[in-house]
Amino acid sequence: MRLPTVDRKKLSFIIPLLILLAVVFIGRKQLTKFVFRQMKAAAYFQDLQRNRTLKKELIQLKAKIVELNLALSSCQSLKRQNQRLRQMLGLKRKAPYSLVAAAIIGQVPSSWRRIVFLDKGKNSGIQKGDVVLDTQANLLGRIVKVSEGRSQAILIYDPDFKIKVSLDNLYALAEGSLWRGMSLKYIPYDVKIKLGDEAFYVSEGKKEWRVKVGKVSFVYKDENSLTQEVFLEPYASAAEREVFVAVK
Repeated sequence: MRLPTVDRKKLSFIIPLLILLAVVFIGRKQLTKFVFRQMKAAAYFQDLQRNRTLKKELIQLKAKIVELNLALSSCQSLKRQNQRLRQMLGLKRKAPYSLVAAAIIGQVPSSWRRIVFLDKGKNSGIQKGDVVLDTQANLLGRIVKVSEGRSQAILIYDPDFKIKVSLDNLYALAEGSLWRGMSLKYIPYDVKIKLGDEAFYVSEGKKEWRVKVGKVSFVYKDENSLTQEVFLEPYASAAEREVFVAVK
């Protein structure tokens, strides 16, 4: 079988054309890839720049928030200080004794004691035995040691704290308790005491002053006992940092 003959002139024209088309096709594909990579890189750098800008703005906004929070905290602190000053002024006008404002600057490092240090002492007229009040005129403790510019107070929550209190003409011995506020000792079994009854400390001396101590929070009667178990929830908080000392 004879193969068809091919015109050499046509073949010389077709072959370069095919080569040209192949080159053009391959070049266009590579060009497309190059352009796509450039566009992708440009988009990446644009996103990177945008993220940097957003990050910078976020840092500035956080700094502004911190600044506003500090300003708000300062305003709230001034408001609380103003309220305390008004309370102190009102309390000083009502109190029969001179009141010395003091700050708690430290405490005895013990889990079993509630003894604090005050920044006022003999120079301010404070003496051993003076009672310590919170800013609401509730009993908080008693002065046990005094130096020229410092004093030491035992709080009502300390197990060694003892004081005589009055409940509806009934007098009882109140002792500090680390976990339950204060306990009332030697309350006869038949004495009627109910939850919510208030206990007062009545100051001794020429000027009588009833100071709020707390309210009855627990009552238990055992038929086999001559006394009943009673606990008080003190009004004053052990977390107080500003106090008054009633100077006689």
